Amino acid sequence: MGIFGAPNVARLKARSDLKGLLTALRYPRHAAIRRDAATAIAELASSLPSERLQPAIQPLIQALNDQDYAVATAAVAALAAIGQPAILPLISALRASPEKIREGAARALGRIGATLQEPAYLRLSVDPLVNALKDPDTAVRRATAWALGRIGSRLDATHCALPMENL
Repeated sequence: MGIFGAPNVARLKARSDLKGLLTALRYPRHAAIRRDAATAIAELASSLPSERLQPAIQPLIQALNDQDYAVATAAVAALAAIGQPAILPLISALRASPEKIREGAARALGRIGATLQEPAYLRLSVDPLVNALKDPDTAVRRATAWALGRIGSRLDATHCALPMENL
């Protein structure tokens, strides 16, 4: 990362510099740098141990609220790439955060749930998603319905009767 200039995301990614990428994720001047940082974190997620990725989860959740849609979308992808370690923080974000963060959290949970191998974690995310179908924000409800649709085929019979009003 340059001392006086914009962060070099490609160099940070090549060095697996997660701390530098997290700094770039908060870079205020250019949304493209924030987007590229989130994308780089997503690409590194498969090669880094989960304990090393833990510090990235909360900054990525905050990036869901970025004014630039591409940054928020890249943050969803990064959280989905992190996978299981992001589930509990995403559930918390789904319950209490601003609307854009709740919407992004629902999308990330849907992407994680579609590929999750651990049934206990799948069940853990379903009830909060079902509850989010009652969210006052239309975008959150739509994202939640989408997420449940992604993981729907993996649900057991107890979760098949989802309330669909207000969608």
